[in-house]
Amino acid sequence: MKIDLNYKMRDIETGEPMRDPEVMVDENKNPVRDKFGNLQMKLGPVITMKKICIRALKSMHEEEIDPRTGRSRALTESEKEKRGELLEKISKMDGLVELNNEEVSLLQKVIGSYGSVMVVRQANKILDPVKYPEIEIPKDKKKK
Repeated sequence: MKIDLNYKMRDIETGEPMRDPEVMVDENKNPVRDKFGNLQMKLGPVITMKKICIRALKSMHEEEIDPRTGRSRALTESEKEKRGELLEKISKMDGLVELNNEEVSLLQKVIGSYGSVMVVRQANKILDPVKYPEIEIPKDKKKK
């Protein structure tokens, strides 16, 4: 199945690309703080499908819920290895890429437990466009 890793995650309300917050730094690469000592933030890079996949695969904990029992269980070495292989593969890819059904299923699973509602919905649209129809994202939302 072809997946677009360059897809830009969008804010459902505004249609604008979602961005990571980034700490502002001065000319010496030191974090900039306000008069109260709080870090000053700015908008960073756009969040892409690739970034979501990498974060979700990296963030998985040593345990997860067993769907058969509903109890927490440790990941097997084999499961960790599969996730590591897919993480390595995706980190080297860009644009429109071919993934097999097992890889797509694993991505749906890890993104589903990692991401926000907005991210999971958009990722599902990309990973399984038949099951999850196109999302209407406004281009320019007018305020009343």
